[in-house]
Amino acid sequence: DRADLEQLATQSLIRMGYQQRYGKVNPNGSFPAWNYRREHNPGTERSRTIENAIAAPSLTGFLENWIKRGAIYTNQKRGLAQYRSIQKAGGWETVPAGATLHEGDSDPSVVALRRRLLVTGDLTEPQVDSETFDANVQQAVVRFQERHGLGADGVVGPATYEALNVTVEHRIDQLRASLERMRWVLDEVREVTDKVVVVNVASAEVAVLQEPNGTAIFRSRAQVGKPYRQTPIFKGNIQYLQVNPTWTVPPTILRNDVLPKLKQDADGYLASKHMDLLDQQGNRVDHTKLDWSAIGPRNFPYIVRQRPGPWNALGQVKFIFPNPHFVFLHDTPSRALFDRPDRTFSSGCIRVERPFELAEIVLDDSAWDKASLEALLEKESPRNISLQTDMPVFILYWTAMVEADGTARFFKDVYQRDAKLLAAMNKAPVLELATSIGDQRDTDSLAGR
Repeated sequence: DRADLEQLATQSLIRMGYQQRYGKVNPNGSFPAWNYRREHNPGTERSRTIENAIAAPSLTGFLENWIKRGAIYTNQKRGLAQYRSIQKAGGWETVPAGATLHEGDSDPSVVALRRRLLVTGDLTEPQVDSETFDANVQQAVVRFQERHGLGADGVVGPATYEALNVTVEHRIDQLRASLERMRWVLDEVREVTDKVVVVNVASAEVAVLQEPNGTAIFRSRAQVGKPYRQTPIFKGNIQYLQVNPTWTVPPTILRNDVLPKLKQDADGYLASKHMDLLDQQGNRVDHTKLDWSAIGPRNFPYIVRQRPGPWNALGQVKFIFPNPHFVFLHDTPSRALFDRPDRTFSSGCIRVERPFELAEIVLDDSAWDKASLEALLEKESPRNISLQTDMPVFILYWTAMVEADGTARFFKDVYQRDAKLLAAMNKAPVLELATSIGDQRDTDSLAGR
């Protein structure tokens, strides 16, 4: 019995350490573009790690020291604990969806609204029995809307009612799913010693985090891929910037969007979009001499390229981190779309609201500030500027994020990924070491077969 118990306890320790270190679910099978690493601590024998864990005075203390996750993960854990406390206390009541509420209105549903906002700390005023939608309630609604990726106008309409009535259990699931996704990128986070550009596709935001504390020194709204042209989740390294970029239409967009319009009216389309038709050597082709009726996706040997300028699909600056997906960060002429709560408008790339501020931070070069970069726009020709040191960029998908001050932020699951992940998390664990972090012997010995 003692031997069986010892074996069971050791296996449980391995499972716990595995899930804490790598996550319970292996992301490799779900994301074709996934290129984050998944390996044991370099230079450490796994058997020695297990022995050290058993010998440690505190198993929790050992894991926290062995897995140095940093402030972002710690903040998320605290947020999960907070929402589980809310759940234990009974959660929050439903706010009856009715008429749109503005400051100055009086309505019986305001009482439920006050109570709901009080539970999550958006409203701090203890008076909850008033039916008046006063300035305090309006400010609390703004805080709630900001935390949930809504238009922060202080007006309670259909979208705000919907967010208010999401259950505490659902918010806990969002926090759990995001914690799991954070564990997946642990290796990359641990290696960052200076700055890193982070794109959260779910919130459509770009930030620059400064290590060692993960402080956000830049944050901007972004536009990301449409649900049917999703921004891939992967990592890269920004190597250079291009001011006054040209835009070469990628194959998918060329095939699905541009070619049908060229066949319909090549002259009008190319002129209106400031585009050129080029051969594979970059020479201009006279489109008026082509038989467009005989051209299709399988026999289109040309390149379509948009000239630099404010009309360019990439705007006036782009950030290049070479990757097989033709994805990068860039400016955009579609500025009005940044004001939308749901910003899934691109064909996969990440459009940045304040690109020249980001460029100044990424370059980190006294020769290039925002003003000197913008001065290049007058020359109307592409200019590449290399970074002194490549900067990592992590493209991630987190539907919940807890700030350093404890503010919990929640975002729509725009690509409908949380349910599948949570279903996998709720299943029995599978230790998939053979293809990721070990060899076949590790899999046979640790999987509990």
